Amino acid sequence: VGQKYSGKVVYIKPKLGAFIDIGSHSDAFCHISCISDEYAKNVNDVVKIDDVVDARVIEINREKKRITVSLRSEEMAEKEQETVEARRIREEGVKNDRRKNDESGNSNSGHFRLYKTNDDV
Repeated sequence: VGQKYSGKVVYIKPKLGAFIDIGSHSDAFCHISCISDEYAKNVNDVVKIDDVVDARVIEINREKKRITVSLRSEEMAEKEQETVEARRIREEGVKNDRRKNDESGNSNSGHFRLYKTNDDV
């Protein structure tokens, strides 16, 4: 995490992000919000397929076998790390809540259903 790699843009989802070959087992993903320091409405406005870019690794998720990268400037690196850490903590909390519900036998994970009864008729 934090290391820069030269990579080639191999696939683009215009409103979502770009997949970049940085030489690892799978292509790294760069979300549209991390494509540029400036707002980008469409990924194609910033990068094209076969563009060579310098991508900084901001997250490695071994469980999901995903690598997330950023094309933003170095000045944005600290803010990105804070965002990634906050998301990781949030996801851990959700995972722990699900695990607690599973262990307690509560499989509905906090969801409930409303049923029509004869009193409602």
